[in-house]
Amino acid sequence: MMYRIYMADLQYTVLIERIPKLKTGLIIDYLSSCILSIQMTIVRLKYSSGVISALAITLGMMSLAFLYWSITSDSHRNRRLEHDYDHLFTSENKRAIFVPTSMETIHIAEILYKMATVRKLITFVKSLLLYRTNPIHLHAITNVNTAPTLRELFGTWDIPHFQLTLYVRPDIEEATSWIPYMHPAGGYAFKKLMMDQILLKLRRVIFYDSDIVLTADIYKLWKEFDNFDYRQAIGMGYETQYWYKTADGGKFDGAWQAIDWGFNTGMILYDLERLRRMNWTSMWNREARKELKVEGYALLAEQDVFNVLFVHHPEILYQVPCKWNMQFGERANIQSCPNLNEYVGLHTTLVKLSETNPDHVPMLPIFWDIVKSFDNMNGGRFSENKNNLHRVLPYAVDINRLLIENTDDVTLVLFMKSNEMKFFKRIVDEWPGPMSVAISGTDEEFSFLNKLSLRGNIGYHYLFLNENENQVSDYLLKTIALRQVLTSHFIIGDIRYHLRNGTYEILKEMVINKKTHHVAIPSFESKCYIFRKFNGKSDIWRRVNNKQIITNPELNQGLFVRWGIEEEPFNIGWKTKFDKYITLETTSHPLFQSKNNELDYEEMTFSNDWLVHLNVTVLPSLLAIKIPFLEEAMDDPKFSVNC
Repeated sequence: MMYRIYMADLQYTVLIERIPKLKTGLIIDYLSSCILSIQMTIVRLKYSSGVISALAITLGMMSLAFLYWSITSDSHRNRRLEHDYDHLFTSENKRAIFVPTSMETIHIAEILYKMATVRKLITFVKSLLLYRTNPIHLHAITNVNTAPTLRELFGTWDIPHFQLTLYVRPDIEEATSWIPYMHPAGGYAFKKLMMDQILLKLRRVIFYDSDIVLTADIYKLWKEFDNFDYRQAIGMGYETQYWYKTADGGKFDGAWQAIDWGFNTGMILYDLERLRRMNWTSMWNREARKELKVEGYALLAEQDVFNVLFVHHPEILYQVPCKWNMQFGERANIQSCPNLNEYVGLHTTLVKLSETNPDHVPMLPIFWDIVKSFDNMNGGRFSENKNNLHRVLPYAVDINRLLIENTDDVTLVLFMKSNEMKFFKRIVDEWPGPMSVAISGTDEEFSFLNKLSLRGNIGYHYLFLNENENQVSDYLLKTIALRQVLTSHFIIGDIRYHLRNGTYEILKEMVINKKTHHVAIPSFESKCYIFRKFNGKSDIWRRVNNKQIITNPELNQGLFVRWGIEEEPFNIGWKTKFDKYITLETTSHPLFQSKNNELDYEEMTFSNDWLVHLNVTVLPSLLAIKIPFLEEAMDDPKFSVNC
């Protein structure tokens, strides 16, 4: 099964002011170097002639003058470049982003099975878009869990001259399952061996791992295909970590045979037509089975298979300049790729800066700063954004959809800003059931998702703020979170509310036994930032009388009186302000009945036209208490930090 979706209109073009190429400083550097070289040549000749000596001194003074000019010009050039870079991304220019200089489409493939790779893909795409001069077609090889996330991400990103095709191919999972491996990338990486069978309609494609950042136009890499001879079908760059060849000339224990340093599969140029003609599948199967008899398993997964194949069939390999895929990791080295100033493909290999020896890669801190700059860059700058959409990444962290989807259960719907996540842990502890959480924040704040609870039944959905935007409406965040509800019922909560322990279990039991479709939970408001646990209804009413807790002024006071004396569930009519902590049947909400993705949540949420006839059950054993934020407790006289 294959999903196909196109996200851009290639007839639409917009204009950008490109960064000018400032050549003056480079010419000065070159002249200075030439003069120094001439001077050193004269010195080596060891002439004693006074004329020669005078010439050498004159040239030396000229070289110093040129060096000074070069340094000052270089500083000026850097300031000019910074100015042009800032001008490029002013808010006025953010929608005037890109006009292709060539209509030749560049095809790029990615393997995206886990959300960690999708999060890194966002950074890769930003670096790709910053330097590109051509239309891009991204081919994402994925699964049924990740495909909807990619669809919504690029659908809301709205990038001009950009297409997305999704490939969901469970039928090829077994093709490489017979190869034992040790690499943490898992069996997904073996799909790099199957590109000729997955991308059936493509002639050529560039594959990149998602944890790579580019600092050059990828069209230059695409042009490397023109250098292939008639036998070459795969292009790769050297492995730049000590695996197949170590500093002393040996190899790491367990690594397969390889040519010299070996070749890294983080970047691959595929001539797919040639692979199909040469019976590629039989070729790599044969060599892999022979090597497995010796090594027993593939230490570096599919990369070992490629490398042993190149040993026996070097004619199919084209060596791509290593600058397009420089890997940084605990085994990083520059011996196989020594030209540090030429690196244009920075491959972080899923490691931290502290795990790489700076002696092996002297410019590593600079490279890492480049990667972080793209992490923090607002991706909305590359959006056509005709409708003022926000980029949305649903299910930004992996969940176990099979345990949640279409179950008789209750999902807690929450929404918050990224800086409010410090209050979230308490809610996670109080609600063990499914949760759908919409979070708004910047690209820079997006990295905090790595610190969230990875409980398999919590779906995090991230809304990226546009440039010069501090917040979005709660209604928009509610809509995003509601759209991703997978269970039969949901309840809309609030980050500031405490739920009584056992609330989820009680609601789920009522849903499973179908005792009621809609449940309302009375809410109170605490005047204290530090809220001590309560013991039953009598304790709540005592605090109400002491004015430590107030009842919700937007609801009928009689509701709370009745809740205080009733011991059995009772039914009431719909109340206008039942917008938080009411459990509703998913199918009853118009958001799940309409196919219109642009519904205005503010216009239709809990409006009387669909809720006025609801029969709502109140459970006397449940309640929610709103706790003020610390800033509120300190600034508003009606609140107190500690009661």
